[in-house]
Amino acid sequence: MEDAEPGTTIFHLNVSDIDTDDILTFSIVNEQEASAFAVKENTGEVYLASALDYERVQQHSVEVQVSDSNNEHRARTILTVIVEDANDNPPRFLNLPKEIVVEEGRQTFDYDQLISRQPLRLKRDTKKQKDYNKKRLSTSTKSPEDFYDGSSSQQPYTSRIIYKVEAIDPDFGRPLKLPIRYTLTSSNSLYTQFFEIHPLNGTIHLKKELDRDPPNGFDEWLLTIIAADEDGREDMGSKKNASWLKIIVKDINDLARKIIKL
Repeated sequence: MEDAEPGTTIFHLNVSDIDTDDILTFSIVNEQEASAFAVKENTGEVYLASALDYERVQQHSVEVQVSDSNNEHRARTILTVIVEDANDNPPRFLNLPKEIVVEEGRQTFDYDQLISRQPLRLKRDTKKQKDYNKKRLSTSTKSPEDFYDGSSSQQPYTSRIIYKVEAIDPDFGRPLKLPIRYTLTSSNSLYTQFFEIHPLNGTIHLKKELDRDPPNGFDEWLLTIIAADEDGREDMGSKKNASWLKIIVKDINDLARKIIKL
């Protein structure tokens, strides 16, 4: 497993020598693996010299040599070490800008147009994660809606969508894992009156129309978007990533003219 600690023993070499008086010495032969693996020269115990990274290398070939006292006789063997993926990376946001503009009183953000303008690499990453989501959900006994435990409104999402957050789990090698769960928060305590996020698909919804004008309106909102893998479950070792989304409220001419008598 890639999250095994340095110093962990992964194999113990057993060698026989008819010259019983010989002292055998073990060593790693291939230098490219010597940074990740080491062997105790007197016992043949192969252990991790540094942490492994599944996302970088999934398989190692470690060549170990044993030699006798006078280094006259040597023998070599190759150990194949297959690295298993661990949940050691937090989700990665794909398309989260620094800010978006939403007109007060109505929705003007067109998410479909944004997707059509995305770079090809980003579209591929999005499709890859969606395909992987289908596969991992098919291995679960729960339906996607079963994972929704009511961290937001239990009612169907009939409010307007102003953005759709997408994140992927870089730990693609794990065969069974739960979906990414999205939550949001803000330093402005009134945010719950206006915004909510669907915990599974990442759509940000307006619960009621925004107002920019004083005394009750705000010209901008700063939302913190949190993406947590393993459905956000701490008991499953969930990893989290947070980013910020600023919503600029665009003013429209929605106030009636006031006649001032002189």
